[in-house]
Amino acid sequence: MALNLFVLVALARRLRDLGWWLAAQLGALVLYTPWLPHALRQALDPPVPPWREATDPLTLAVTMVKEVGVALVAGQSLDPSQWWPLGLLGLGLALAAWSLPGRRRDTWFLGTSVFGPLLLIALASLTLTPLYHVRYASLYSGAFPVLLAAGLSALAGHPRPGGVSLRCVLAGLALTAIVAGNLISLRQFFTQRHTFEAADDLRGAVTFLAGQVGPRDAVLVNAGYLYPALLVYWPDSIGWMGRLSAFPPPAEVVGEGPVVALTGHVDGDPGIGWGDPASDFYAISAAETAARLEALFAAFDTVWQLRGYDTVNDPNGFIRGWLENHARLYVDQVFPGTTYVRVQAWRSRPTAVTQPAQPLMADFADGIRLVGYTLTPALPQPGRYLRLALYWQATGPVGRNWKVFNQLLDGADAVIAQADAYPVWGAYPSDRWQPGEVVTTAFVLRVPAAVPAGPYRLMTGFYDETTGERLRLTTGEDTVVLVTGDWTTDEIHRPSSIVR
Repeated sequence: MALNLFVLVALARRLRDLGWWLAAQLGALVLYTPWLPHALRQALDPPVPPWREATDPLTLAVTMVKEVGVALVAGQSLDPSQWWPLGLLGLGLALAAWSLPGRRRDTWFLGTSVFGPLLLIALASLTLTPLYHVRYASLYSGAFPVLLAAGLSALAGHPRPGGVSLRCVLAGLALTAIVAGNLISLRQFFTQRHTFEAADDLRGAVTFLAGQVGPRDAVLVNAGYLYPALLVYWPDSIGWMGRLSAFPPPAEVVGEGPVVALTGHVDGDPGIGWGDPASDFYAISAAETAARLEALFAAFDTVWQLRGYDTVNDPNGFIRGWLENHARLYVDQVFPGTTYVRVQAWRSRPTAVTQPAQPLMADFADGIRLVGYTLTPALPQPGRYLRLALYWQATGPVGRNWKVFNQLLDGADAVIAQADAYPVWGAYPSDRWQPGEVVTTAFVLRVPAAVPAGPYRLMTGFYDETTGERLRLTTGEDTVVLVTGDWTTDEIHRPSSIVR
């Protein structure tokens, strides 16, 4: 739009050229027609919760000058509240480009391509709907370095024979400031992940989550539209992924892997996502959200939450408040970036709410009984995550805070994979267990892609971390073998279900 206004003025007296230009623009518009209604709807009636607020002209102008100036000169890694002088320097040099003799028409063309769209966005924000965001400056920034160069050239002027003028010195200082600002911006972008506009480490968050989620755990993605990070970075299969409003899913559609529930816009406009049933943004009431969360916690021992940008979908913090009031936070890992993406583990109670898929009874000497486990995949495979949930019961007072070890051994008794941890992430030590209650914790073992041919076995047990002493079973052994098998076959053997 901005460039067409410029061309209409520039070619006003050259009707033949103007006619060819308008014909070309008409052709482009015809090709764009199928998308035009969607583009207008996206701009004027976005399908997402409102995140840009209307403002008065003076505030908008000041904000745009500070933010756009810094973004065009050095990028969004610099905070405009601190670096606004650098932005003003860049804008001033761009204005100085108009003083170059014989280049005014070129300067108008470049200036229109950079600032014309931004001015139209500002006008629409004041008259139609809030549209401005500093990131849009990047779409029109291609000509800005040329304007900077022209401004520096205009500031330097013609050098004096045999000497350096004051104008050349000022131009050199301005160029030094711009280069230094860009170097600092690049350094912050690549090294300071918590700085202004740094990228969120979603890869790290999903990798951490994948290394923690057990076979009887669920994942709550709040806000739900973060699911592409799971689809891209999750290392193995996902059992089911769908809206929280569709939980629980039919059992026949749930495959191997975790159940992933995607939250919606709590108490949002029913027309959110344009009312499209397939939209990532969907309205859900607070009452239904609470009911579905209760069902989620009733079905799984642990609910892991991938949280980021959740204030857009849940502006009143309903889900955060519900979790704080109905569950206990056991893990809270923050990852770098401007959004501070978090991975959290919540439980409604430390004891188990589900039953082990493989019942087992193995009595340890200190009043601990292993009553079963759940393992996925049921057949350990090279290069896959082995997800194990163990279920213990206190048969009496437990004397020490024991740590759990889980080892996958090959035929030569070499450790292939191992996962050690205190039960319930150390939040519920074994010496505090109440007789009769069943406590569960999940462990994840990463099986290497290359494993020695031959037999293997998966075993578990307890040890005292301070002394290294293993807790023995009443039979005198110090480990419980859960599974034995051979990498060359598809058969596995589960030892006797009762070990006394």
